[in-house]
Amino acid sequence: MSEPISVKITGLTNRQRLIADLLWSCDSKEEREFAISNMPKSFLQEIPVVESIVLATCIDALTENNTEFPEVKKYLESVWD
Repeated sequence: MSEPISVKITGLTNRQRLIADLLWSCDSKEEREFAISNMPKSFLQEIPVVESIVLATCIDALTENNTEFPEVKKYLESVWD
């Protein structure tokens, strides 16, 4: 497994921050799916937005100093189907 990355996302609501924290704590697609299936129904509408923000932030962090991106491909395949 590759080294963990650290990112900071600003401007989220409290609910979005909670969703992001829950998603960030997942180590696999299965864990992410389990976490989502156990979130309150009131969160469901915001999950795709938060997932997109987390994904974009991770891609930025992983690629900021690279010209080739095998790490990103590996990460995306392992977590985001």
